[in-house]
Amino acid sequence: METRKLAAIMFTDIVGYSALMSKDEKLAMEVLEKNRAIHKKAIGQYNGQFIKEIGDGTLSIFQSSLAAVNCAIEINQACCKEKDFRVRIGIHIGDIIFRDNDVFGDGVNIASRIESSGEPDGIYFSDRVYEDIKNKTDIKAEFIGEKQLKNIDHPVKVYALRDNVIDHKSERESHSHRSSRVSSRKYLVSMILLLAVIAALTTTYLVGNQKGRKLDPNLIAVAVFENQTGNKQLDPVGRMASDWITQGISETGLVSVIPSSQLKTEEDVHGNMNAIRSLANETGAQMIITGVYYQHGNKLQFHANLVDAGNEKIINAIDPVEGKVDDPLAPIEVLRQKVLGALAANFDEEFQDYSDRKLKPPLFDAYKESLAGVDYFWESEYEKAIECFTRAYDMDTTYMLPLVLTYHSYMNKNNHHKADSISSIIQKHINLLSVSERYIYDYLNTLRSGDLEMAFKKAKLSGKYFLPHRYNSGYAALLANYPFQAIEILSKLDPDYKLFPNWYPGVMSMAYHMTGDYQKELEIARDGLSSNPELYSAFYAELRALAALGKMDDINDLLAESLKLPLYKRQGWSPGYPGWLMLMTAQELRAQGYSEDADKVIDRSIKWFLEHTEVEDQSYLATAYYVAEQCDESEKLFTELLQKDPENIEYQGYLGAIAARKGNVQKAEEISDALGRVNQVGSHGLNIFWRARIAAILGQNDQAVALLQDTFAKGFHNWYYDIPYYEIMDFENLRDYEPFRELIKPKK
Repeated sequence: METRKLAAIMFTDIVGYSALMSKDEKLAMEVLEKNRAIHKKAIGQYNGQFIKEIGDGTLSIFQSSLAAVNCAIEINQACCKEKDFRVRIGIHIGDIIFRDNDVFGDGVNIASRIESSGEPDGIYFSDRVYEDIKNKTDIKAEFIGEKQLKNIDHPVKVYALRDNVIDHKSERESHSHRSSRVSSRKYLVSMILLLAVIAALTTTYLVGNQKGRKLDPNLIAVAVFENQTGNKQLDPVGRMASDWITQGISETGLVSVIPSSQLKTEEDVHGNMNAIRSLANETGAQMIITGVYYQHGNKLQFHANLVDAGNEKIINAIDPVEGKVDDPLAPIEVLRQKVLGALAANFDEEFQDYSDRKLKPPLFDAYKESLAGVDYFWESEYEKAIECFTRAYDMDTTYMLPLVLTYHSYMNKNNHHKADSISSIIQKHINLLSVSERYIYDYLNTLRSGDLEMAFKKAKLSGKYFLPHRYNSGYAALLANYPFQAIEILSKLDPDYKLFPNWYPGVMSMAYHMTGDYQKELEIARDGLSSNPELYSAFYAELRALAALGKMDDINDLLAESLKLPLYKRQGWSPGYPGWLMLMTAQELRAQGYSEDADKVIDRSIKWFLEHTEVEDQSYLATAYYVAEQCDESEKLFTELLQKDPENIEYQGYLGAIAARKGNVQKAEEISDALGRVNQVGSHGLNIFWRARIAAILGQNDQAVALLQDTFAKGFHNWYYDIPYYEIMDFENLRDYEPFRELIKPKK
């Protein structure tokens, strides 16, 4: 039975639990038990309803915002007294769908995103919750800013609880904070006061005077720029530069900034460490921006430094900026962009995840556009990503990362003409690439060449500088048939790091599948589906594991649940059709020896596609007929498809395989020979792979294995549309053939 109601939704999770599990499994399980006991006690105390555990996280609902917030405070205070773990909490009130003892809806998604975007030990909630509790004098909240939450189509105003959260420094060693990230489409969401509080707890710096004032490393003061032009009429330019940079800093939310109107120190401070210390003591700001400007003819030239007053050293010497005397705001705007870029390089952890340009950072707006493109990239929206990367590069042509990521986007789109064009531009400016950008570019070139072994090595090198490639090195290991190394690499990384949805559990579960550990594969896949309950790829990962284990009751339940999902022509990498899930599941069941169950599921797939005529792509139905060994129906559809797309390797391959299955050896070999003459850029041996399938059906075992070896030499992956190639029905004759078994054995 399905009901709707308004509820306060609370998500929590244990910070760093996956890393703890990989280091000390026994302690991790003890932490989970403690966390569970704390939550259930507090939730019961405030008449909440505990819905479920999601790995190390929890989902619960309450009748009111006040009950949810008070429960969160209770949980926070109890957890902060524990030495072994920390929690993060997010709350939203909204309409929910209650079905089968679980809850669904946008309200649930928003609460989850608020929680995952918060800081350790924090309690965060939406403006709807804030409106309900703002008049409660015993609860103090602070507006953090508008957040563009992932997969939520509108910004959400987020608040953080203050004062009610226990000061846990006396309870245990405090942890360093995570810097706030730059939003993909708007200015960075402000986490200023939270960062300042944590910094004050963890870091103390004394200015060299008798007052010994504590300096805040996340607070900045911008000194008035010094006029060294000799022209007193240009004095206001110094204040203009200071004000313009101050305004820019306040808008980014990277750090807090002292309003320039509150600065009392007017003496020249650029290059004067005594004056810098004085300004730091006056404001409490550890970071000071100083500047000076000169006149050369009708040009003004600006210089600026970012100085750490606590350590008395220059963090960044900003490259000089020049502009016309009669239009000083133009060069000041460029200077502001350079200063903000330097701040991002030093205060935004995500910058360091994506770039090693700490000393020569890009213009800030170019960096923002690049991050927006990265978000689109991980969602497989490559056209939008390319638009952002192009704008970023146009803003700052010395910033090569957007160009490298444009190259990557065209590779993923299989647009090799465009990829070649971008690569030629990169080659012309190869000296502008930073170390990390060069490693990324080298990895992409190696991957494109089809040398999967070398691509794996390059991915590990680029991962030292570029956080996504630490994850990508696990994926590259899987491509090169090193599933054990893929597991080892990914186990050391945070599974909650957001690439595109379900990426981590999808790759990790495939790695366990290739090692034959289907139970562990199922655990990982289920975690992925609980976090991504509307993704077809997440459904398939669990279905593949269930099929490998022969759990037909669970498969039927999950396929029934998938029928409620909306239909998509394409959702990330996967088609958004329940019939496709049935097709893939049937193939896995057959590969694992559950032939009767496979026949039933493939019949359901065919029926689904026949009933859903809105699915224009007939290749799925044609493939389902093929898996069902209904060769005449499959041949008819693939012949029609090939007439519309005569260069399609897949359609040619299926027709060759059908001919082989029908005993038409001559036709099968003619098609195989024709495939051997195909020379498509970027196919990575797909045509040879189909020749191997045809040879295997014909019983030509030696030739099939030789062709497979040639296929892998050309860079073909170890799976075919997320089915390990060795499980494909066409290779069933090779399962007991020793050279084939040796070929498919995972490398170590």
